[in-house]
Amino acid sequence: AAPPDRAGLLWADEVLEWSSRKGLRLGVLAYAPYARVLEAYRLSKRIDRLLLDCDRNGWRPNEVFLGGIVNVAAERRDWQRADKLWRTLIDRFQIVPNSMLYGARAKA
Repeated sequence: AAPPDRAGLLWADEVLEWSSRKGLRLGVLAYAPYARVLEAYRLSKRIDRLLLDCDRNGWRPNEVFLGGIVNVAAERRDWQRADKLWRTLIDRFQIVPNSMLYGARAKA
């Protein structure tokens, strides 16, 4: 499937940039949907940077983050990307998968 219209990405970037300018402290509840937008646009390098910087920015991915982002890759039937995200998040952040997370992964 083709990535969605670029307007969604521009809006997501604008919201994140505005939040930063206002000095808002963002957590996983803000970064999880943003990462899903990035994954929908297949911007894996930006997701990798987001994950590299998360400790410095004061947040850590959790089960919701993992399930959401793996699900986006799975809906594209991109099992290689889903597996890479899965392994990165499980190994680096020690997220303990539950049955819902395995379900998202199995879709790929």
